[in-house]
Amino acid sequence: MKKALIIAGVVLLIALVAGTIIWKSARPAQTDNTVVIGTVLPLSGPAAFLGEGTLNGLRLAEEHANVGKWGDLPFRVRILAEDGAAVPKTSIGAYRKLTDVDKARVVVTMASGVCMVLKPLAEQEGVLLFANATHPGITDDAKFTLRHSQTAGQEAKAITDSILRCQLAAGVAIVYENDDYGSAFAKEVRASLDRASVKLLSEQAYERTGMDARVLAQKAIEGQPDAVVVLGVGKDLGLVIRRLREYGFAGQIYTGLGFVLIPGAAEAAGEHARGVLHTQFDFDVDNPAYRQLADEYKARFGQELGATGLIAYNTVKLFCAAASGSQVDPKAAADRIRGRKEYRGVGEQIIISSKGDLMPAIRLTVFEK
Repeated sequence: MKKALIIAGVVLLIALVAGTIIWKSARPAQTDNTVVIGTVLPLSGPAAFLGEGTLNGLRLAEEHANVGKWGDLPFRVRILAEDGAAVPKTSIGAYRKLTDVDKARVVVTMASGVCMVLKPLAEQEGVLLFANATHPGITDDAKFTLRHSQTAGQEAKAITDSILRCQLAAGVAIVYENDDYGSAFAKEVRASLDRASVKLLSEQAYERTGMDARVLAQKAIEGQPDAVVVLGVGKDLGLVIRRLREYGFAGQIYTGLGFVLIPGAAEAAGEHARGVLHTQFDFDVDNPAYRQLADEYKARFGQELGATGLIAYNTVKLFCAAASGSQVDPKAAADRIRGRKEYRGVGEQIIISSKGDLMPAIRLTVFEK
């Protein structure tokens, strides 16, 4: 009896060991070869429409990566989303959940304030951070942080190149929102005008609260400029443009991507929005791959493919192209991306700077709606 019990115990032990070995050998196919990409996005609050478009693009990229649409990858992609509501403090908590609990070593985020508080955490902890926003300092002294977005320098060059081609002899006035991006944008425009010996007749900064569009417009046209560059977003931007026209300014008005990316500007400008020259992403919308992606996006999400969705999709596509092996090294992936200098995504030509700015092509276009 005792001998039988011993034999039974040995058999049970062997079975348990064998089961453990089988279980462990089966697990890596599901976990070890999966790259978790965390996303801290505004999924609630005023900027939720930007977060929704970004998450949709990421979800579609996840699916395409895992079904082999981009070739035979050595890993699977898993997108995990947390709502940061575009609030820095909330977004830090979301980041902590993704990196500490979900073990994400790659994080995608947006909104300048959020990017700037997550950047030092990612740099210290060795997390590859795609900080897709326009703050000029995002990629300064960064090893693990990349930015997939237009830059102030890019937009300023497009505007000043047009001003130079038009040979505006009387000069230019600048009105800009006094935040990090507006200040950097205005600085780039000012420097370009100075290099070309174009007169800067006036320069005004305004705060988001307490802004008086009438006063800004009146001061901007006092020197009788040929052109006014207005930099900002939303309703305030539109009101300045509206007041310029109402006070009789007939010259050219230039503005940035904020005019069309963020709702409110064109609506506030009303009929005076027509003819405004603004920067815009230069996506190849006639490319068959883009058309196919846009059709699939609409069929799945019931919406048109916008800039945030496309940029998010190509962010994951570029990461997968740069990652090597099933054990992804965030620093090595970041270095390989910087070393590419350019990348052709779906419908998007990306210029890559040595700092890690992944810049979509942009162009200047006339608002006609």
